[in-house]
Formats: sequence, structure tokens, C-alpha cells
Amino acid sequence: MEEHAGCSPEPPEIVNGYYNVTGEETCWRTPSEGSVVRYYCLEGYDRTGPSELVCRNGSWVLPSSGPQMGAGGVVAARAASRPLMKQIICVIR
Repeated sequence: MEEHAGCSPEPPEIVNGYYNVTGEETCWRTPSEGSVVRYYCLEGYDRTGPSELVCRNGSWVLPSSGPQMGAGGVVAARAASRPLMKQIICVIR
């Protein structure tokens, strides 16, 4: 199995909100495999989109989007693309 040095780049900042990353850092100071980023909104705002992403195989993925299994083993894990990450926003109530 291929080793990954963690997730890079770090998750983007969100307007009217912030995030916390839990988990170890690699020696390159990037979030390590299994780290979780959880998004929060400032007071007066509500979040739309997923509340957290997980570092898996070097990419940020949705927690429920684990690797898909095929006849030959792992096929793919759905990476959090920039369009998906742009869906995590904080809107005024």
C-alpha cells in the first residue's frame, strides 16, 4: 500500500466561518492521514454543505465517502474537489 505524507494543500478558509483540524502533523507540518477538518460558522450564520472532511490517501474526502471496493480491491476514494469545498459556506440567518 502506498504511503502518503498527509493532505496538502490545507483546506481553504471559509467566509464568515473558520475550521479546526484535529490529528497529528507530518514532519512537513501538513495534516496527517486520518486528520479531520471541521467547519464552523460565526454567530448569526448557518453552514451549508458538509461539516467535516477527512484526510485519506493524501486528499480531503467526505467521511462517508470511504474507498469504493471493486473485484481487485480499492478502486477510488472520492476526493474533495475545489467545487465541493466551495459548497461549504456560511450564510446569514
